[in-house]
This record gives sequence, structure tokens and C-alpha cells, in this order.
Amino acid sequence: MRQNINEQRHGSITPIKGAEVAENNRLTDEQTHLHKKIMKLAEKANSGDESVSVVLASPEAITTVLNGQLAEFPRILVAVVTDQYRICIGKFGDKPVYVSSNPELYKKINLVICDKKKSSNRFYLSTGNQINEFIVGESSNHTRTRIILISEYVNIANQNVGFQARMFDSFSTPFNEADIFTMSVRDANSFRVLTYGYIFELFPELQNLLARPIKDQDGGETFGHE
Repeated sequence: MRQNINEQRHGSITPIKGAEVAENNRLTDEQTHLHKKIMKLAEKANSGDESVSVVLASPEAITTVLNGQLAEFPRILVAVVTDQYRICIGKFGDKPVYVSSNPELYKKINLVICDKKKSSNRFYLSTGNQINEFIVGESSNHTRTRIILISEYVNIANQNVGFQARMFDSFSTPFNEADIFTMSVRDANSFRVLTYGYIFELFPELQNLLARPIKDQDGGETFGHE
């Protein structure tokens, strides 16, 4: 088992509830099935199952369970881009991040990632009342959907860093998914260039915000993207 970025988590937050992940509003049979799946996965995440990660993001707050560990990060972004809309939510130090192409319809991101040892990983996504399931390596009937999750811990004084990114692109079959993790300062800087550069292409509004100095976890100054 790889060492997880959450071993350096800071603070505490309220455990997730399955009902928060998938809102039960007039669901079809297929949606009801997916809703039940997500409820079970949320329970697994709360019990510490390392195969499940959950992110509940809104402009007001972001709750994260990565690999079965409840965590709070000083830097975290979750983004979804489709042919119909794009939305990015998170925080960078004390700076909240929220961009939506249609704030009336797309105000939140609920994401569940289930890592499978003997079969393909699965992404469950809801940005409204609709729940979508994406299976890595399988062609999708949906329009193109890209999902990006970046989380990192930074302590410049102690040269202590953890960087993790999950990326999914439904049109990149059979290689839909990228999973990046490092605790090397040098590698983390390289991954930042790649991942944030990609984010800036999709959300140019974020460039000015994320380039300004922010505080690291011990109050020292660092930068939005190195």
C-alpha cells in the first residue's frame, strides 16, 4: 500500500453522509440503482475503506475522504468539464475557488471514486440531480466528460510536501485515467506544472487567483503554483 497524502491531514471535519452524495429527487430506476450504489460506497468511505474516495464540493464548503481517510487540505481543487458546462470548486489556502459556466444549474460537485483491484475503477459524478457512472476503459454513452481532482499538503519550512491528482477523460478510451502521487518536492513541482497548466487551459479565470502568494500550513508564504 502506498503512503497516502492523508497521513499528513490537518484538522477535522464532519463525516460524509450518503444522502449528501446523491440527492434522491424523482429518480428513475437507473438513477435509483446508482443512488443505492453511492450510498453503500459512502458508508465504506466513512468506515475507512481505502478503495473509496468521496468529494462533496460547494462554494460554501468542501468535504473530502481520500482513500478512506477523512482529510482537510490547504489546497484542493475538483473540476468537471463537459460539452455543456464547466465547473471548478475548491480552496487555495484561505482563498475559495468557484467557477461555473452556469451557476444557476451547476453549483456543486459530488464525486465518488471506487478503485477496483480485480476490475476497472469507477467514477460516480453528480453536479445536479443527475448521477453518472463512468467505468475506466469502457466507451461512454455520455458526452465528453473530464474530471480533475488535485489535493496537496505544503510546508515550505520543513520541505514537507504531498501531491495527489486524479484525472479522468471519458473520450480517452482505453486510457481514461491518470493517478499521480508523490511526496518528493521536485516531482511535486513538476506535477503542478502539468496539472495546473491543464486547469488553466480549461479555466483561464483561475490564473490570477492561483498565482498570488498564499500561506502554507505553518503560516509561511508560498505560491499558488510554483
